[in-house]
Amino acid sequence: MKLMRKQQAKHISFDRFKEIVEQSVQPNDKKPYLGKRFAMIKNILPSLRDSGFAKNLLQFTDLRIGFVKSGEIEGNINLHPSHLKQGTLISLTPNSIIEMKKFSKDVNFMGITLNPEQLNGWYKGPIPAFLINQMTESIMQPCKADLAVFFHLFNILWDVVHLYGDDSELIPDLMSAILHQVHNIYNTHAQQHVHQQTRERTIFQEFIQMVNQANGTQRQLDYYANRMNLTQRYLGTVIKQVSDVTAKEWIDRSTILRIKVMLRHSDQLITQISDQFGFPNDSFFSKYFKRMTGLTPKEYRNGKESLQTVGA
Repeated sequence: MKLMRKQQAKHISFDRFKEIVEQSVQPNDKKPYLGKRFAMIKNILPSLRDSGFAKNLLQFTDLRIGFVKSGEIEGNINLHPSHLKQGTLISLTPNSIIEMKKFSKDVNFMGITLNPEQLNGWYKGPIPAFLINQMTESIMQPCKADLAVFFHLFNILWDVVHLYGDDSELIPDLMSAILHQVHNIYNTHAQQHVHQQTRERTIFQEFIQMVNQANGTQRQLDYYANRMNLTQRYLGTVIKQVSDVTAKEWIDRSTILRIKVMLRHSDQLITQISDQFGFPNDSFFSKYFKRMTGLTPKEYRNGKESLQTVGA
């Protein structure tokens, strides 16, 4: 059985992200904008890109929209294997979990980090689901014309906040325009994707989204099969065919990721975490976690290093 080193989860709030970026700025870096309600980066900071931060298991509590200007990034986003290359626009909703496995030396990106509470005040009209569903990623390859509009709006907002700051009356309209343009790009991508999507792939993506949104509290396949109006046998067969991974393993992966974040980045007692995830008792919780990771919850919380199996 293949072994790998345990990764340590980092829970990155909006304020924590700003703090990390501020600490990473070097004298020759192009300074980002770090405001009270949102942050903007035009070029990834070299010190941030090369730091250990970039290769950790990360969970973000804010909304992020980014564009890969150069290079490539490989990893997992909300359990989905992902390959981000030059020209990719990506939207990440709150609580998304990211595992960056590797990235090229020339990787560079730009983007906006936004407190999700601001959406209601800034987005004109009903907020689209792809911006508010928990743990959802949208990976798009926009055409040049759509990107030109996005860059133009991004640069105007960049100039405004550097001149006038976070409280400028121009910001709500500019931010709304950017978000609407991302929505336009998303709609175009979705329409193209529908024609390429098989029924089995659609079922798989719906299943993964439901698993992520259950936050590790629903670990039985019949729960998902019933909600999707499918038999357990058919759902399990489709998931295995599409991903070469069983449905139960996907459920366990999501559960363990959430538990790891809670153990490392909350003050809750292990008993409280066990109750939150619906385990019948602490002993069952500990055995489940150790079977998946090779460590007890207490050992993991204390930062003990150990070898673990893939998928833990």
